[in-house]
Amino acid sequence: MRVSRRITQLLASSIVILVGLGLLAAVIILSLGEQRFISTATHVTGTVTSFIGSGTGNSHSARPVVTFTTTDGREFTYTSDISSNPSPYTVGQKVDIYYDSANPNNVVLAGQTGIVYLIVGGVGALLTLIGIVVFFFGQVVSRRR
Repeated sequence: MRVSRRITQLLASSIVILVGLGLLAAVIILSLGEQRFISTATHVTGTVTSFIGSGTGNSHSARPVVTFTTTDGREFTYTSDISSNPSPYTVGQKVDIYYDSANPNNVVLAGQTGIVYLIVGGVGALLTLIGIVVFFFGQVVSRRR
């Protein structure tokens, strides 16, 4: 019975560690990709013009809609993929936009993904830590028996 319990504990802690490390790896890869994009993109200032809401009741959130003008004078509207409640933006607020000059529909709204990366990375770090503690705690307990 002890062997079966120990194997279950090892398997569970290993899965938690792997999920945590997977989340950390995803955050690192996405963050590096975004930084690479920003380093080659064109920077302009846009204006938050409105919000697109989603959800109902207490779970309502909004995605900012930003209008910006490219360096060659064309106007584009970008709707963020990230919604939040409360929104960190207000209508009329000026925001930094990075866009691909070859495809101005490829846009990054500066600073918007930072909180997402922080939350997902924090969850990944916490899961990894919990998995490691459970793994080593199980090792110590099994040796004492």
